[in-house]
Amino acid sequence: MALVYRGLRDRWHAVAEAYDLWHCRGCGLYWLDPLPRIVAETDTHYPADYHAYHREEFSERRRPLARFRSALRRDMLATFFGYPVASSARTGWRRALLRTVLPFFGGRATYGLGPRFPVFVPGGRLLEVGVGDGAVLRLLRDLGWSVGGVDISPVACEVARTRYGILVHQGELATAQLPDASYDVILMSHVLEHASDPLVTLERARSLLSPRGNLIVVVPNAGALGFKLFGRYWGYLDPPRHLWQFSMANLQALAARAGLRVLQKGSLSTLAAAVPWVSWCCYRVEARNADKTPPSPSPVAFRAFGTLLGLAEATLVSFGSTSGEEIFVIGGRT
Repeated sequence: MALVYRGLRDRWHAVAEAYDLWHCRGCGLYWLDPLPRIVAETDTHYPADYHAYHREEFSERRRPLARFRSALRRDMLATFFGYPVASSARTGWRRALLRTVLPFFGGRATYGLGPRFPVFVPGGRLLEVGVGDGAVLRLLRDLGWSVGGVDISPVACEVARTRYGILVHQGELATAQLPDASYDVILMSHVLEHASDPLVTLERARSLLSPRGNLIVVVPNAGALGFKLFGRYWGYLDPPRHLWQFSMANLQALAARAGLRVLQKGSLSTLAAAVPWVSWCCYRVEARNADKTPPSPSPVAFRAFGTLLGLAEATLVSFGSTSGEEIFVIGGRT
């Protein structure tokens, strides 16, 4: 066990406490000490201006070739994900063409959700843990899912209810009063690092899965190239909200301990372009708190650095590396 950074503070909101970051050299897990009391201090850690409550809605944007893009999305959703949307891809040659362009347009077809976007189950029930503003649930409901959510924040629950009419249970997943074996998909994106007990959270998720259901977990990656470059200023450390930082190895091990069988795993580089800017903002906050005047690089430099980091991570990930800013596992019941 090793002390990595001392005196980490909240860079985005008004939490005053300082935290140390520790690392287990055996399993690779990072954690904050002392562990923040997330549930007891929800309003402080997740105030009304928390970024997850104010995301951009998913929509068909009016751009050149919009009709073509929309038709291509419908064809991909129907062909590869089984969604009940109008599609013209009924012939063999059109399906072959779609398979050719899937690596280039698949991310846009799934609204940028990547592995978070589930294969459709007719009549299926989907639960999102950590709903933010409810935009993902609204999208999936409109595509045919029966949806529900769980979130510790009363703000998130109210936003999802008033904006989209979606019922969200307030509290941690471990204590939510939900029927066992009743969900075909449970989506847990950037949630496990916030959980007071990640193992209990995964065990509860497993108990809620139907026999053939899937749990999709996405977390920041402690093995990311961005973390190696920016260290204590890496934006996804985010004390005090991120209690834990996982690697691919310990995330898989945790899933196995929870009784989950890993069906798919991988690393994602889609957030890399924003990392230099976010990390510099973290550095600027710390510098100003220490009465220092930080430098002000040009926006062009940030965009160039972000582009280079994104290309580097995407290249490494394409060769099987787990150096992207995020990692994910998709698991089923054992």
